[in-house]
Amino acid sequence: PTVAEGAYPSEAEAGAEGLYVAVERCPLCNSTRRRLTCAKCVRSGDFVFFDGRDSERFSEKKERLKHLRKKQHEFQSQLLKAIEGKQIADQLRWKIMSCKMRIEQLKQTICKENEEIAKNSEWLLRIKDENQKLYRRAQRHQDKKEKIQRHNRRLGELV
Repeated sequence: PTVAEGAYPSEAEAGAEGLYVAVERCPLCNSTRRRLTCAKCVRSGDFVFFDGRDSERFSEKKERLKHLRKKQHEFQSQLLKAIEGKQIADQLRWKIMSCKMRIEQLKQTICKENEEIAKNSEWLLRIKDENQKLYRRAQRHQDKKEKIQRHNRRLGELV
């Protein structure tokens, strides 16, 4: 890295590691504690690229990143809610479709049962009609039997 404008080399001082290095002034706070930037400025995020390619301070970038992550989290939450809503809607559509199919099956079953009832009713009417005819016929036969028995009694009395 190049030396930033306004940085003034001073005498050699002992560094944090115990080495003697030429110390320059911090371009941010103008102190002579560290090379290029002081620890206080680094800790607070108050530094930039010295070659001028990006003038945004690290602390500003950090704030922007924090803001972007917050927005990303909000967007993901909204997306999850939308997906959950869609899943619920899909489940309800499936239930509605299942109910409609069940209703259609029940309607078909009711129609078949109604047809069966109609057939059984016709059969019952035919049986009743047949029974009535047979009852009348049996009644006529009973009348004939009684008539024959009376006739036989008269003949038996005459003989």
